[in-house]
Amino acid sequence: MENVVLVCTHKDFTCKLPDIYKPIVGGASLRKLNNDKDFLKDNAGDNISNKNPYYSELTALYWGYKHLDYQNLGLVHYRRYFKGQERAIVNGKKIKVLSNQQINDYLSHYDLIVPKKRHYVIETLYSHYCRTLRSEPMVALESVLKKNYPEYLDEFYNLKKRRSAHMFNMMIAKKEFLDRYLKFLFPILKDIESKIDSSSWNQYEKRYMGSVSELLLDIYLRKHNINSKEERVIEFIRFATLKKGIKYLKAKIFGKKYLNSDK
Repeated sequence: MENVVLVCTHKDFTCKLPDIYKPIVGGASLRKLNNDKDFLKDNAGDNISNKNPYYSELTALYWGYKHLDYQNLGLVHYRRYFKGQERAIVNGKKIKVLSNQQINDYLSHYDLIVPKKRHYVIETLYSHYCRTLRSEPMVALESVLKKNYPEYLDEFYNLKKRRSAHMFNMMIAKKEFLDRYLKFLFPILKDIESKIDSSSWNQYEKRYMGSVSELLLDIYLRKHNINSKEERVIEFIRFATLKKGIKYLKAKIFGKKYLNSDK
């Protein structure tokens, strides 16, 4: 198939999506959903499914990269999609997602499609991460880059100046780009994992690989001057912005780290 867009989920949900969209259970080796009969699973063959509590949706991306036949591969979430022109229904709600033709049109000019950047007004990307989440992964990332990827250090240090980034680990990318990027990403995450003992962290804190990889994407894109197309994201979380604002103020004023998701 020319285009495949994985729809990663760890929860039961219903959907009527274009054929190129393939629901996949992230962490399928650790959970069984009620309605996942027709869903792909990330625990067959070469996989990192058991790392899902740490890597989040990246376990689904890894599986798709290793096992599917495609020219362009994408990753979205059961509750987040790129906004487009083709009708779809998710949990009974009508939405419009990127069509097969739109993806082909965009990727005839760009290497990948990414979400529009999230902007932080008060903090830099680095300070926001360390204020709201545990800082150990950032320390480990710096150490790994210094030792094995020094050519990326300038972009890492730019995290202390920059205030916007492409988030969610969402993308739809050409095969050639994805092959290069994932060969960069996963070895770094493995090295970071070897440096951190997260056994005492709660379930949300243990998802640090997913958060680190969000920043690594832009480090890679900026270093190689990759040509990407930004697209709006549809998100199914009521009051998410308000919740995030309250959590951030608690972190800023009282030093309280994020301990749970907004799902």
